Amino acid sequence: VQEITASTDANGNAVDVEIVELTEEGKAAAQQLNEAAFVKELVGADFVEGMKVLDIQEVEVIGDKSLIEWPLTLTFKVPGVVETTKVAVLHYDVEKKAWEKVDSKAGNGTIEATFQSLSLSLVAFVVDQNTMGSAASTGSATSPKTGESTVVMGFALVALLAAGGAWALSSKKRA
Repeated sequence: VQEITASTDANGNAVDVEIVELTEEGKAAAQQLNEAAFVKELVGADFVEGMKVLDIQEVEVIGDKSLIEWPLTLTFKVPGVVETTKVAVLHYDVEKKAWEKVDSKAGNGTIEATFQSLSLSLVAFVVDQNTMGSAASTGSATSPKTGESTVVMGFALVALLAAGGAWALSSKKRA
């Protein structure tokens, strides 16, 4: 989850929201989600076997929050999610210092979530790995790097040949 594709308030007005670096408080709160039983409790009746925390992001409203008519609906780009993927979105309320489940639904490559709180912050995406498309079955939204190992191996081979050549030349001079 690296992008917010849409963000609107209760009146349908666009709101400037961005993903930012996790704060220290966010990192500490995120640690709580390492406990599978805790996540299951938060998700409640919507939890199905195979659900795991896919990603945790810190989101922030840019500008004057008082101009926003809450609730705020955000659409996140999530590769591999399809309309039938079982999802839950958790939000960390910094004022209450507690996690809460917010209304959410899966789309094709997206998860839409509605936030009631003025303290928009840490957001966790819990998805059923069994109902995701193949693009994200590994739980990673990043494509693997290609060609990099070939270049490294090429340099290693050249270095090995150069070292061998230098050794052979020094051996001839000694003989």
